[in-house]
Amino acid sequence: VPVALTPEVQSSIAEFYGLPLARIPVIYNGIDLSRCVPKTTYETGETVTILHVGRFDVPKNHAGLLEAFRLLRETHPECHLRLVGDGDLRADMEALAKEKGISDAVEFCGMQSNVYPYLHDADIFTLPSIYEGNPMTIIEAMGTGLPIVASRVGGIPDMIHDGESGILVEPEPQSICAGFTRLVEDGTLRQRLGETARRQSQTFSAEHMARDYLS
Repeated sequence: VPVALTPEVQSSIAEFYGLPLARIPVIYNGIDLSRCVPKTTYETGETVTILHVGRFDVPKNHAGLLEAFRLLRETHPECHLRLVGDGDLRADMEALAKEKGISDAVEFCGMQSNVYPYLHDADIFTLPSIYEGNPMTIIEAMGTGLPIVASRVGGIPDMIHDGESGILVEPEPQSICAGFTRLVEDGTLRQRLGETARRQSQTFSAEHMARDYLS
């Protein structure tokens, strides 16, 4: 039985192997949501923290994210970008942040064995990837109740409903920056999207995944 992680992957499998959709169950990846530390407030302090979690590799689009953040800082200098992860392109991205004049507002946190405190402390989560499957970091952000700005690619639109549980954007700087700007300027929107994302995160629990595989 070929199992698809998202409806988008299901369609790809059906087309590639010539199978009917009914033979390809969709089972989302799941995580232990009890590890998430839910947000209790959506008020920001003097600094608005945007968080990205992911390896430093081309598909994750760090270069586009840094340019989007540079544009955002032109109108919202209170914003801070925190990057958790490591990879081959990390040194290049550190150099790019300096080149763009934003290194004082970009924190490279390296690999972390426990990302949940970083998620809880953030105000906005972002995943502006060029392509994705069923990213676990989106589930972790949803379980935390974070408002999310993510690319409209791969399986992400099957997880995040635009304007309901997050903001979907194109993986290019102007679009990413526009998504950030909406959330930075609108605390009510941050709370509404974050709370909806947390409710919908139950679809991606480990228990839900296990029940589906058993079935």
